[in-house]
Amino acid sequence: SLNNLGNALQVRFEHTGQQTDLDQAITIGSQAIDTIPADHPQRPGMLSNFGGALWLRFQRTGQLADLDRAIMVGIEAVDATPAGHQERSWRLSNLGAVLWTRFERIGQLADLDQAITYQREALDATSADQPHRHAVLSGLGAALQARFDRIGQLADLDQAITYKREALDATSADQPHRHAVLSSLGGALRDRFERTGRQTDLDEAITCFREALDGTRIDHPGRPG
Repeated sequence: SLNNLGNALQVRFEHTGQQTDLDQAITIGSQAIDTIPADHPQRPGMLSNFGGALWLRFQRTGQLADLDRAIMVGIEAVDATPAGHQERSWRLSNLGAVLWTRFERIGQLADLDQAITYQREALDATSADQPHRHAVLSGLGAALQARFDRIGQLADLDQAITYKREALDATSADQPHRHAVLSSLGGALRDRFERTGRQTDLDEAITCFREALDGTRIDHPGRPG
């Protein structure tokens, strides 16, 4: 089917980096969406996959039209996914991430506000035992910290720290991304210390940074930062 071919081309792009594969995947994905009935049960998943491909191409080429279309497709995918569906929380979280990407590109605060709204919905739809819960928590925390950086509301930073702590609690010691979660929490705590002068925040930030460093390989490109 068109959808299977498009997905396979996208997977090959992710393995080889060949731009033509991604371009073809997007063309075929668009055709598949145009031909499938609006009430077909597979349509939300197809929309979600298509939006992901558009986001990938934006990250590669920087074409804002791809990002705008990814957001429109993501909204349609979320709206077509019923409450309680196992994929709803992930689709909400992805939509929030794409909106945040556009905020970083053009600086419209409305995009960031909407991203936070969708990420809050994603968290509400994510049960404690879902393996991607830490990613949803991290995404929401990062978006709230970005809004603090933009408008300076301490409540946003306080909430960001709360969610980043929860993300750390949901990340086991043997997970490879734990050092990134620790570093992110440390950065938020350092920012709050700089705002409030609270020594305990700085002490905790240093503990996070030390643990993150201990868990980062010597040859990891992010270690010097």
